[in-house]
Amino acid sequence: MIFLDLFYSAAQIQTQLLIVPMMTSVLRILILTTIVTVSACSTYKLDVQQGNVVTQEQLAQLNEGMTYREVQHILGSPLIKDPFHADRWDYYFSLKEGNAKERKQQHITIYFEDERLKDIDGDLDPATVAAAGERIVAANAADDDNFLVRLWKKLRK
Repeated sequence: MIFLDLFYSAAQIQTQLLIVPMMTSVLRILILTTIVTVSACSTYKLDVQQGNVVTQEQLAQLNEGMTYREVQHILGSPLIKDPFHADRWDYYFSLKEGNAKERKQQHITIYFEDERLKDIDGDLDPATVAAAGERIVAANAADDDNFLVRLWKKLRK
């Protein structure tokens, strides 16, 4: 009986000596795989872009008196066409970069009168506003003259 107890103990010890290193290597591989998987998931965040990108160059191309189609050709379709204000188009743009905490936003409103561009409002560059304002003032001055005065001016050129 003593011999069996010694033999069982030796066999048990030998089995444990084989299993313990194998278990530790499996445990190490499992921990390493978990760390790599979790770290890969948390490092990159996508940029979220919504709305219409309207550049200052596009706004500089707008002139008073342009039709709906001409404005839409330059700026694209508006994000919001208000059914209660058919002569107003709103262009919104929002960008949240992946790791940034703040959101960049831009809002441009285009006003029409008698299906023609009348005014631009919103987040505009001052130089663009000045250039557009000069064109709008020139267009308004030309509209103040009646048909015969404008015809006479064209014939004199």
